[in-house]
Amino acid sequence: MQILQELVKRPASAKIISESLEVPLGNVSYHLKQVLDDKLEVVTKVKERPIRGALETFYEIDADALVAIMQLPDLPKQFREALRGSTLIAFFVHALEAVAAEVRDDEEADFSLLGDWQFAQVDDIGWGEIQGVVREATSCVAAAILGSRQRLNGDEGMNAIFGVAAFPSLVGLPESE
Repeated sequence: MQILQELVKRPASAKIISESLEVPLGNVSYHLKQVLDDKLEVVTKVKERPIRGALETFYEIDADALVAIMQLPDLPKQFREALRGSTLIAFFVHALEAVAAEVRDDEEADFSLLGDWQFAQVDDIGWGEIQGVVREATSCVAAAILGSRQRLNGDEGMNAIFGVAAFPSLVGLPESE
């Protein structure tokens, strides 16, 4: 699950994931290639880069494959919930990348992607606090939209997309996170 969580952030190689998770490269390489790619088929190779006579392979999550695996009847609940979270994040990342690519083609567009994916273990109080922040952020955005509508007074403005999401479905994080 930690490898999938790393791949949610960006396409990565076993070496990059190994360094990020501070675990042996051999362990990551095995699980990435043998388990996630060959056996489960939930990651895809996106590029290869020559490094000192070898090839460094970069992988990304295959969201469609994750969705298919979540339908398996014998899949443990904890694993199903973790996959659901990873799939949602992968979907959002790919959707934002598609929007960004479209906007970058427009020379007048001002595109900035604000935000970051945060993986954490929280208790019930922390989860309540996160939900409060999401509600507050949504309320602030609604107020900004209303203010903009009043200031525009029928004039043309820019289109904007805003989203905040939090879901309690990623598991298996180290205690330090």
